[in-house]
Amino acid sequence: MQSRHDLAQLISELSVEQKQYTQWLKAAKGETTSIIAVSDVVFLKSSQKYTEVVTRDQTHLLRQSIRELEEELDPNEFWRIHRGVMVRVDQIASAEKEFGGKYRIRLKNSQKELVCSKSYAHLFRQS
Repeated sequence: MQSRHDLAQLISELSVEQKQYTQWLKAAKGETTSIIAVSDVVFLKSSQKYTEVVTRDQTHLLRQSIRELEEELDPNEFWRIHRGVMVRVDQIASAEKEFGGKYRIRLKNSQKELVCSKSYAHLFRQS
């Protein structure tokens, strides 16, 4: 038989809301603000004080750091593969191991390739 305290704790744990991740990014250029669906993002790349948001068609600049964006984006959808790069997982076609423990990441429907640093190579190692 459970005590009242155990039931209160169980209710508290069940009522904890799941984190809501960002669904839209806002990129300003002059007087125009573009709204970018997170589902359209292929990868994000740090660019000095800004972050480049690369979609299939365009590149936008955000006034947010990659670190801030990492906290706002779902980690099941976006992987950090380098200190300054995050990639949308469903846009990865393949990862090829290179000398020194790095991986070359090939993207779907793109000629662009990204480099996964040794620090994040565990994401691509087979168990």
